[in-house]
Amino acid sequence: MQTHLERFIRFLAAEKGLSTAYQLSVRQTLEEFARFLETEDTGLAQAGIDTLSAFLRHLQDRGIDRSSMRVEMVHLRIFFRWLAGTGILEKDPSAFLEMPRQGLSLPHVLDQKTVSNLLESIDVQDIPLGCRDRALLEMIYACGMRVSEIINCKLESFDKDEAFVRVLGKGDKTRLVPIGRSALDALQMYLEKGRPKLVRTGTKNHIFLTVRGRPLTRERVRQILR
Repeated sequence: MQTHLERFIRFLAAEKGLSTAYQLSVRQTLEEFARFLETEDTGLAQAGIDTLSAFLRHLQDRGIDRSSMRVEMVHLRIFFRWLAGTGILEKDPSAFLEMPRQGLSLPHVLDQKTVSNLLESIDVQDIPLGCRDRALLEMIYACGMRVSEIINCKLESFDKDEAFVRVLGKGDKTRLVPIGRSALDALQMYLEKGRPKLVRTGTKNHIFLTVRGRPLTRERVRQILR
């Protein structure tokens, strides 16, 4: 696994342009996973969803909190998606792993059913604003992203093929965030049908735009949610 790990880290640096700190964080996760595979006497090619679930339980047993576990599983999903994409593995077992949610960026009193009702209440056939708002809230909820991160996302940050978005967070730290199927579908619909109708002369390359073609603000996102 070490050879693949080194190739992957070079991929993050050269092709994704991710920071040294992020590379180190990913390396630490993958090295810990490699040690786990050794204790389980399992090779990388044999690692399936059961192995990943066992690793998650291993992290829980060590007392790692949900937020930290999510970060480690994001690193693994990026790694396995790369392994499958380069043909090293035939399939990506992490695609079927349900990751622990980081927590809702919407008011915490809303439970999952309420949030689902909120998302479903948005008319995605309302082009462009309905499909924009659905994509916006799907991304906030499913990806665990801060509002400031969402409104600053740009087109070049979105990798459609790999279903990831590059996020610049606190302390100017860059990370890759996987996009779930529902959020990905909503985002693609918005980019194909909604955003082109919002673009104006001088519009920048931010993903989410106002009716005047400007980047959304934090206050506007709060208004949309209300």
